[in-house]
Amino acid sequence: MEFGARATGKTYIYRNLSRYTRIFSGGGISPAVLFYNAITKTLGELGVRDVVVFDEVSKIEFTEPFEMAGKLKDYMESNIFERGVARQVRSGCSIVMQGNIDSDYNEWDKLLPPSLMEPAFIDRVNGLIPGWEMPKIMSSEEHLSNGYGISAD
Repeated sequence: MEFGARATGKTYIYRNLSRYTRIFSGGGISPAVLFYNAITKTLGELGVRDVVVFDEVSKIEFTEPFEMAGKLKDYMESNIFERGVARQVRSGCSIVMQGNIDSDYNEWDKLLPPSLMEPAFIDRVNGLIPGWEMPKIMSSEEHLSNGYGISAD
């Protein structure tokens, strides 16, 4: 999870990390899109991507919130998911949840959708990047490198 100030490049970094990144920026997400579509018999995004990013995670709405929460918890624990005829699908896809936080940094967990605010889900989170502790990259010279760096154009 990564939470931080607005306009700090959170989405930009993940969008340019891999061409096999899928970014969901709010809206509804169904189990068929994320795990397995039984009608078309195709794997969902977790089965075919390197990274799935829930951008502005507080605005994400799951069409089947409790099914999604259960499957996400299982996947985050074992990297395996099941849905319909898709049994024991193993994936190396990472899940990133990010959002903007302006104040009261101790309440970062309140940015999650209600179906994901249970302790069993939070326990499976591997890391939290406290973006509010990182300085914004300005055009001033204090944040620019004098040596080797990453080209991000």
